[in-house]
This record gives sequence, C-alpha cells and structure tokens, in this order.
Amino acid sequence: MQKSKNVFFISLLIVVSGLIGCEGSNKKPIEVRELTSEDIKGQWSLVRIDTIPAKQSLDVNKKDNSMMVEYETSEVKPVNGILKCVHLCPTSYPVKDIEFANDSVFEYVFPTHIRSFNKLKIVDNKVDLKGINSIWSKAEWDTNLELKLEKDTLMIEYLEQTGLYLSEVYIRNSFDQDLVDLLRAYRHNLPIAHGKYSLVHYEFRSIDYDSPFEHYHSFPHAVPETLEFSKADLLQILKDEYEFEMLTDGKLKPYDLSWSWGDRFWISPKNWYEGPDTSAFIIFDKVE
Repeated sequence: MQKSKNVFFISLLIVVSGLIGCEGSNKKPIEVRELTSEDIKGQWSLVRIDTIPAKQSLDVNKKDNSMMVEYETSEVKPVNGILKCVHLCPTSYPVKDIEFANDSVFEYVFPTHIRSFNKLKIVDNKVDLKGINSIWSKAEWDTNLELKLEKDTLMIEYLEQTGLYLSEVYIRNSFDQDLVDLLRAYRHNLPIAHGKYSLVHYEFRSIDYDSPFEHYHSFPHAVPETLEFSKADLLQILKDEYEFEMLTDGKLKPYDLSWSWGDRFWISPKNWYEGPDTSAFIIFDKVE
C-alpha cells in the first residue's frame, strides 16, 4: 500500500511539473521597450556615474571600439585584462543638469548659462546626436549612447575615451522654469550679474610662468569710474546682443559687453573707435 502511494505522488509530481513546464514555455520573453523622445522628455539631474563591469574587458572594448583607444592612462589601468579606474573615477565627475525637449538635449550650468545643446533622434534605444557631441564629450565619437529607463531613473551608457564603459544615472527633476526659459531664449543669465562695477586701472596675474596677465587701462577717452547695472538694464543688454551705450567724453557711445559668468565685465568700443587695438579693452570689476 505504501509503495502504491509513493508511485501516486511521484506520478502527480511529474504531471504538475509538466504542466508548469508547458506554462513556462508558453510565456513570451520579456521585451525591452522601444524608447522615444517623448519617454525621456523632461528635466534630469545626474546623481552618479557607474562603470559597467560586464563591459570592462579589453577584448570587449577592442571589439566595440574601432578607434582602438589608448587604454592605459593616468586614470585607467588594465589589471588582468580588466580595466580599472584608479584616479578621478566616475564618482568624482561634476554636476550635470540636462533637459530633453523638442528633439534636442540641453545642458545647463545653473544659474548662469547653457553649456551646450544638441539636436538628436532616438533609434533602437540609442541616441543619435547631430553635430559635435559637446554634452558627452568624453565619449568615443563613433560609439552610440545607449538609453535605459526605469520609471524616473534614466541611464545613459557609453564607451569613454579612457576605455571605460560608463553609465550616467539621472533622476527626474524640476528646474526653475523662469530661469530655464531665460536661458533657452538667450543662453546666458546676464541679469544675475547686476550691481555696481568699478573701473580697473591696473592688474597683474601670474596665470602661468610663460604668459602672465597684465592690464593697463590705456583707453584714450574719458569713461566713468563706476557703472551700476540693474537686472532690467542687463536684461535689455542681453536682448540687444550685448550692446549698450556708455558715457564717453561727455556723450553716449555704443560698446560691446562681454561676460564670463563671474564678477567682471570686459567692454570694448564699437566701430566709432579709431585708437590702437591694445587700448581698446576696458575692464570693470564688481564691487557691490
């Protein structure tokens, strides 16, 4: 009797296993969803950069990279056929804020300017950038940027020039929309530089051994010792493509203003100026 029970249970187990096996064989394989520009549309902030262990083999890198990058650098060393990051590793990379919109990608440096932008299209979950890849400039030029999306986490994977395969991990964010609109319209947030500026008469900076920076104010016309700009003033200068008028020898004359996101304005006269080029640059530094 005991023997017949054992036979019954074994037979039942075989039947159940067979049914499970049939059900499993009828399941469709998990498909990777084809992403579109609409899927990744929006604002994203970089939270970390990972290496992709499965792709760090030298053989894999040589196969996938026709440029044959120089794998051994001060940052990356091959160890037993595997690339290892030994200095300035991905976790030390800078902040990056990007936005995908209207078949373009923008990289912002808040609160001052748009660092770069590219037109793009997405094909087979890969980013096809138009023109020079200035946002992912460390990626090999002939290597695709691969996309993966998991809810509100976006991963952008690529082969870096060091030979490392990297995965930039972003989370959805919400930027100051007024600031974004200003940067998208003019690329720079010049109004943030509002304040009082003082004329620089002399400056010496030992930038490097061969070429120190030395400036003498030698502009051959009388200009104010101080200038004061409101946010509205600078917004108008921005709209006027960095052109404004400054009192010169008692009369208003046109100038170009240059700004590099700091506390200094470089000012140069327009076509009315007939003096030497070496005297054409006027520097004002922010004092308040």
